[in-house]
Amino acid sequence: MPTNPQDPQQVHKKRHVGNDQVHIIFSEHTREYNPSTIKSQFNDAHIVIHPISHGRYRVRIHSKREAFGPLCDGMIIDRSMGALLSRRTAVCADRLIRQAQYGSSSPVAVRLNTLKEFLAKYPCVELSQKLFTGKMCESADIN
Repeated sequence: MPTNPQDPQQVHKKRHVGNDQVHIIFSEHTREYNPSTIKSQFNDAHIVIHPISHGRYRVRIHSKREAFGPLCDGMIIDRSMGALLSRRTAVCADRLIRQAQYGSSSPVAVRLNTLKEFLAKYPCVELSQKLFTGKMCESADIN
């Protein structure tokens, strides 16, 4: 994001940072990351990656909930697997958090509920009717 010289606090850069439930932080600093650095009611999990020697990374997990995987707190991982495992861990953490929020609903039920909330907030009658009656693909040529 470009820097705005008229805004000394760069609010436009910070606006969306705290609105995620899972954060992946890459920290090149030697001191431990403080999870309260990003203040928000949504910060449920932080996956902190610290580079160490010989192309390896140390992983720290800060979470308000039980453990999730595939990465665990204190693991040492190879650079080649860092991005993939970080993303997969973030997805697992997000699923766990959403399951705790919505109860034991399946991902499909949660998605359907999210779509209904979205369509209620931003109504589009024709799209809503097609989406919920299963006629979304009727106009598309499937051959």
